[in-house]
Amino acid sequence: MRGEPHSKVLLNITRKELDKPLTLSIVREEIRVQSVKAKIVEPGYAWLRIAQFQEPTVEDMAKKLAALYAQEPHLKGLVLDLRNDPGGVVPGAIGVAAAFLPKDAVIVSTNGQLATSKETFYGRREFYAPNKGADPLAKLPAALKDVPMVVLVNAGSASASEIVAGALQDYKRAIIMGSQTFGKGSVQTLRQLTPDTAVKLTTARYYTPHNRSIQAKGIVPDLLVDETADGDGLNGLRVREADLVKHLNNDEDKGAAAPANAAGHDELEEEQRLAALARKQKPFEFGAKDDFQLAQALNHFEGSAAEAGQGRDGGAGRRRRDQARRQGQRQAGARRGRQGQGRGRGQAGRQAPAGQEVAAARAGRTPAQPNGAHLGSDPQGLTLARRRWAWPASPAP
Repeated sequence: MRGEPHSKVLLNITRKELDKPLTLSIVREEIRVQSVKAKIVEPGYAWLRIAQFQEPTVEDMAKKLAALYAQEPHLKGLVLDLRNDPGGVVPGAIGVAAAFLPKDAVIVSTNGQLATSKETFYGRREFYAPNKGADPLAKLPAALKDVPMVVLVNAGSASASEIVAGALQDYKRAIIMGSQTFGKGSVQTLRQLTPDTAVKLTTARYYTPHNRSIQAKGIVPDLLVDETADGDGLNGLRVREADLVKHLNNDEDKGAAAPANAAGHDELEEEQRLAALARKQKPFEFGAKDDFQLAQALNHFEGSAAEAGQGRDGGAGRRRRDQARRQGQRQAGARRGRQGQGRGRGQAGRQAPAGQEVAAARAGRTPAQPNGAHLGSDPQGLTLARRRWAWPASPAP
């Protein structure tokens, strides 16, 4: 289907309910994704979405933020939406994080076997706009460094978006809300072989400012919140880096034990159940009025209880436990295979905060009483979020 822009291609589409194939004529065009969107969602509160990190992302974000402050000079809260952001160029991630962090703060580092793979990246213009004359962040409002923030993530947030979320979480600059991210924390290097050929090698891992490896673990939210009030939908069925066969492990988890598998658990049946529930859910657009996770972010700003979402047949907590068990089963099988071959390599487990106290410690806050509801943790340390809990509003750093 590839071809020159403005040229046509004919598609013949067969559907079982039709006697004849459908013939469609499509004009090829270069598709440009609008990577940055922003708007005021409520008086005093703004939503900034980054769909992908591209070369102009930092400049586009700066323009959107300037427009937001022109519209709402006394901004009380900002939601940075990184859901389904697969990543992109690393300078874009550095620039986005630098906009909200202190000057010259460490954003991300890499570490590998070779000295050339050991690097540290700071929130300076030479790291996010090396080929541009003016600093795109220079004219941003000073209040942007202090405005309370919530960062929305999910299993589709990967690579560069995990760099941003990890940096803001390490500096306690923002509350991370949503579900555990994908876990793409490896560095690929292109090595030229001949004038026409090259090989791409994995040469290092990415680390957050507090030296947490992103690879095969991702970023665990401070507040686990489902995609909708009825559950996590298809987001709960997504494959993460740790689910991939022969994935690069997280070097921090070499000795970690695999989660125990529940006896008699039917993985296929559970996936079919979740898929059926997801099909019944009404599609929604990120940033729309029916965006459940965005609504919970606004609740957090206002000091109200943030609702985690409750699905049928056991709710969000059960689904997270089931996902952890399926993950443990795959990891245990992979470990036995590696041990049988004498490799002795470790595996990456999907780690999460061990309950309410750990999540609170990471956020630098003390959790309030959970409105008379129980909030515990399962054997894997995944926070059960089947009811409501309350957190104090984010103070200005």
